Amino acid sequence: MLNQDDQELSHFAGQAQHWWDKNGPLKTLHDINPARMRFIQQHSPLAGMHVLDIGCGAGILSEALAKAGAKVTAIDLAEALINVAKAHAETQQLSIDYQCISAESFAEKHRNHFDLVVCMEMLEHVPAPQSIVSAASQCLKNKGWLYLSTINNTVKAQVFTIWLAEYALSLIPRGTHDAKKFIAPHQLVDWCEKTGLSPKALTGLHYHPVTRQTQLKMPADVNYLMAFQKQD
Repeated sequence: MLNQDDQELSHFAGQAQHWWDKNGPLKTLHDINPARMRFIQQHSPLAGMHVLDIGCGAGILSEALAKAGAKVTAIDLAEALINVAKAHAETQQLSIDYQCISAESFAEKHRNHFDLVVCMEMLEHVPAPQSIVSAASQCLKNKGWLYLSTINNTVKAQVFTIWLAEYALSLIPRGTHDAKKFIAPHQLVDWCEKTGLSPKALTGLHYHPVTRQTQLKMPADVNYLMAFQKQD
C-alpha cells in the first residue's frame, strides 16, 4: 500500500493551477520559502550538491534550490502538481528532475545517492510519516543532511494553524490540516535516530500574516524546522 492519503492528495492537486500565484490560496508557501532556504544554507552549501525534494508539490522550494546551484530531483505523488512544476521550471529555464513517485519506491533505487534531502510541510499529510523519514535516510550519502519542517503537536499549533490560519484569516485553504497528524519534535527525533540520523538544529518558523514576513527563532511550538545528519 502506498503511504498516501487520497483525500489529502486530492486537496492539494485541486490547488495545482494556483500554486504559483504569490497572492493566491498558497501565498504563505511563497512567503515562508526564503526562511526555509536560509535554514538550509546555514548548514549546507548548495552549489553542485545533489538534492532530493520529497513532497515537492509544484516546485516552490525545488526551484529555489536549483537557483542556488543545486542539482535537484523532486518527487510527489500528485501528478497534477508534477505537471505544473515541470511547466513552470521550463519557463524559468531550470533543469529539475521531477518524478511522480512515492518516497519509498524512489529510495529503493537511489540508496546513498544524495548530499541533501529536504521534506517541507509534508510529513503532517501522510499516514506514516516515519516511513518517509526512513526513505529519506536511505537516499542520503554518509554525512548527508536531512531538512524537515512540520507542525508541532500542541494546542497552540492547533489554534494557530487551523482555527486562525484556515478559518479566521483564510491564510490557507480550509481542510489543509488535520491536528491528529501534527508531530512533536521529540517524536521526529526518535524516528530519525532509528534510521541513523543525528539531530543537529531546531528552530521555530514564525509567520506574521499582516507583514507576510517570516522569522527563524524559538520557541518551536507551532511550525518548526529541524536539521539532521546521517552517521555511519
